[in-house]
Amino acid sequence: MILGNRKCKGFTLIEVSVVVLIFALFSALVVPRLYSLRRGDDVRKFTIELPGAIRTIRANAISRSESLVLAYDSQSNELQVQSVDGQEVGSSVSIPADVEVTGARIGKSDAAGSDWELRFYSDGTCDGGGINFSFDGKAQSLQLYAQTGAGRWVDGELPELGTDEWQAGELEQRVPEGG
Repeated sequence: MILGNRKCKGFTLIEVSVVVLIFALFSALVVPRLYSLRRGDDVRKFTIELPGAIRTIRANAISRSESLVLAYDSQSNELQVQSVDGQEVGSSVSIPADVEVTGARIGKSDAAGSDWELRFYSDGTCDGGGINFSFDGKAQSLQLYAQTGAGRWVDGELPELGTDEWQAGELEQRVPEGG
């Protein structure tokens, strides 16, 4: 821009406003996306850590020769590892804020809310069942197998239990430890 015989160096108010507007639009588009990626990372990390924690609980129950309990604490939104008498004995698994525990199945019984616990026995088995979660508008469940104590993720709610049973399973009785 030329004023009289002098050349002025700089930007006009309109030019600066356009640049600021472009930065604002860019930020409005990018920042929520970055937040969503961070949230997704927390959920992904949780879905990887939980089956590993299940394997660790099972291994600890075997090595200690005692039953261990995986209990959901709704106050802290954690899955805690406890001894049968309720003492915390292992590290807990924090559930991300975007993940909701919608219920659990212990053996063949449905449990809702915070009133459930799942036992892992010294012989490597567990009560079986699983845990229902909801995140990003979809349901996923961690299904636990009674005979192996292993868990795996399944899409949707836990599958319905069939009414067909193996006869030996009906006859099996678990003797309480220490009794």
